[in-house]
Amino acid sequence: MPPRQIPLLYVHRGEFVQPDGAGGWKPWGDEKTATERARKLYTEHESVYVFDVDAQLAGKANLGFYQSLEKRHVFPWVDVGARKPEDVMDAFFAGAESITIQLRHMPPELLEEVGDLSEADFYLGFNVEGRGLERGLKAQDIAGLVERAGATGVVLYETEGSDFHAAENVAFELQRQGLPTAWAGRPGSSNRARAASSERFALHIDPEAGA
Repeated sequence: MPPRQIPLLYVHRGEFVQPDGAGGWKPWGDEKTATERARKLYTEHESVYVFDVDAQLAGKANLGFYQSLEKRHVFPWVDVGARKPEDVMDAFFAGAESITIQLRHMPPELLEEVGDLSEADFYLGFNVEGRGLERGLKAQDIAGLVERAGATGVVLYETEGSDFHAAENVAFELQRQGLPTAWAGRPGSSNRARAASSERFALHIDPEAGA
């Protein structure tokens, strides 16, 4: 069956933003309008995925922003660029429902500590680079990392030049081992239609759904 669709939203400097087409960011509307749009998407899809731009670049998550969403009964799945287990716990305490941890930010040896600290859902995130994954990882490597960490599943991030067919193959191998895998696309990607209908992915984290 087609993957469940989850809108991908971005936060930068304490507000919702969207790509401006020139490598930067522009507001997604005024604060009240943007928050209401996010709340409606959350209600419709039962989740929103929030990519924290500041946290990716500088390791400083917009925790106060997530607390304000919690007060509006929006509990997002977030990627806060967690570098250490404490970053994960801070995001959960701020109102996050689920968290993605990217291996490019957090060393593998710290992942088990995350699993020991939290019973909430967290996913491991990996970039799809060309026809393979970052660091030359294979599906069996990812499955091993997920098992040792006690993670819920995997998020595969599309990067410029990602081979979608190769990502599907990885997702299929993970699926066979019972690991739900999500595809997180890039804005304007030609792979959007393929991701929306691919049975290899359990979830499609879609930047166009929140545009």
